[in-house]
Amino acid sequence: MKRNVQVVAVALAMLACFGARAQTPGGVAPAVWYRADAPSSVFSDAGSTAASDNATVRQWNEAQGSGRNLLQSTASARPVFSNSSSLANCNPTVTFDGSNDFLQITAGTGVNLIDRANGTIYAAGRVNILKQSGFAGFHASMDYPGLHIQGGNNKLRFYTGGPGYERLSATQFSAGMSFGAGSGWQNGAGTNTSYAAVTVSVNGTRADFSGSEFYNANLSTGARDFRIGADKAKFRFSKKAYNESSSRECLGCREV
Repeated sequence: MKRNVQVVAVALAMLACFGARAQTPGGVAPAVWYRADAPSSVFSDAGSTAASDNATVRQWNEAQGSGRNLLQSTASARPVFSNSSSLANCNPTVTFDGSNDFLQITAGTGVNLIDRANGTIYAAGRVNILKQSGFAGFHASMDYPGLHIQGGNNKLRFYTGGPGYERLSATQFSAGMSFGAGSGWQNGAGTNTSYAAVTVSVNGTRADFSGSEFYNANLSTGARDFRIGADKAKFRFSKKAYNESSSRECLGCREV
């Protein structure tokens, strides 16, 4: 079976001040952080058996201990973990097949994973097979808001769930490409209170929008669930999420 994207990590955060030297992505303390390399993080069952190489993933725990864990109860829709055979920049990965694999946290009544009016979503990983894909976002569509690879030009598309407003990164994805990609947004910071200010970034190259390009992120209470892996797409994610920094080359299989 061909697999599309390896995910190293995903981080979600409210907009915050950046620290000079921090272990969190980009110096921001994220609301949630999913890391494929974190101890007691990726499980082949409901949280008791650590996933082995090439095992399917039923549960991916939030790395900071918040309990906001990603789950997949349907066996046929589970991604695959690797700490040996399928790495991204020498890091463990969770791989999604691009057909039906995904992991999700289903929000309870009144629960917001992050402040969707003023937030960020970043992911790091490797593209295996290039295709139109949604890979991290709110709601099953990953549009409220969320990150996608745009069909036709292979750029990162950020969509706020507004009436047709979306914009693209300056940088294109390609097959075999390692990436750190994501977006930060702030509702009401555009031309007027109806529009958001947004940054769309891939491997450190930013595209900034502060006019009337983006309607505010949709805050529908029916779109609080967060999903990674598939809106009928293919992706693989791995170790860490980076905030607007380029992916690092591996030197002796460690970060430097």
